[in-house]
Order: sequence, then C-alpha cells, then structure tokens
Amino acid sequence: MAIKLQHTALLIILLNVASCAAISPESSPVAGPQLFFIDDYPVELKNIPQLTLFGEVYTLPERDLKSQTPTIAKTLAAQMSSIPSLTFIGPFTSSLDDIISYHPKAVKLVMGYPIGTSSPLEALENQQTLPAGKALAIRIPTDLKSTKRIWALLYQNAYKQGYRPTLEGRTLIVHNSTYSDYEMELQLMLE
Repeated sequence: MAIKLQHTALLIILLNVASCAAISPESSPVAGPQLFFIDDYPVELKNIPQLTLFGEVYTLPERDLKSQTPTIAKTLAAQMSSIPSLTFIGPFTSSLDDIISYHPKAVKLVMGYPIGTSSPLEALENQQTLPAGKALAIRIPTDLKSTKRIWALLYQNAYKQGYRPTLEGRTLIVHNSTYSDYEMELQLMLE
C-alpha cells in the first residue's frame, strides 16, 4: 500500500506542475497504426521528435529507481521554476541507453522534463538532447512491479515485425485516453 501511495504521490507531483502534462504541437509524437499486442496492450509505431530535456544523467541501483524518481522530479521542477524563459512541453521522461544489458546495481539513464523556451535556448548545465526517430510505443499501467518483461517482449516482437530496434528505451508518465488516470508509455527506439 505504501508503494502505491508513493507512486500515486509521484504522479500527482509530476502532473500538477503547471503545463507538465501538456505537449505542444511541435513536440507531439505522431502515432501510426496499431501493429500488434503485448498482453492486452496495443503497440503503435510513432514518429518521435527531438526533445531537449531539462534533466541530468543519473546512475542509480534498479531497486532505488521508484523511490528516487519523485525526489529527482521535484528537484528538477524546482530548478526549472527559477528560469522564467523555460516551459514544460511534455511529461517527465527517462531514457535508458541499453534496455537489455544494463547492470541492476548501476542503471544509467537521463531523466528530465521536455522543455521549450520563450527565447533562444542557451546552453544550460542541465540540458540533455534526445534525438528524433521512430519508436514502437506501448502504454501500460503505472502500477506494474517491473517493466523488464514488457521491454523484452517489445524488443522480440520488433524483430518479428521486421523492425531493427536500437537498445534505447524511453519511459513517459502520461494521462490515459480519458484523463481519469495515468499510464507509462514505453518507447523502444528504432534504427
């Protein structure tokens, strides 16, 4: 129960920050047709725009990801609020370079908020750029204990469908289609 409450608190924090859940048209991924299903969840092909994240590279033990993410999200949101020209243009995002062979004791990933600016974006210390590309995307419940199995199935099915996946995986916390709850969107980037 404590984990569920903690997870719910994270979602409330992330999505109650002004404009955090709103994605601007220039940064919005373009979804394609549903290609296949994993469990009962449809997988879509999406064109993902280049994203500039206000965030950092973190190395954390896998077991600490859920407990550390709320603190990281709050810290980054507070830092962003002190820079008036920055605006949130998308949900809290994490990007893992290698979804298959990362070490559970030291998971290295970029975490942050996609940003826009009212003036030309100066080089920020906390700026990370994620390249544009195509991705297979699946939306799943936020309360899953582990996404490792879903990542593995997404990777295997990508090859079966004739795609060439990279090892990069991105995770976003997003509203569901009715805006009544939140979901995780896993994006497996393709060559």
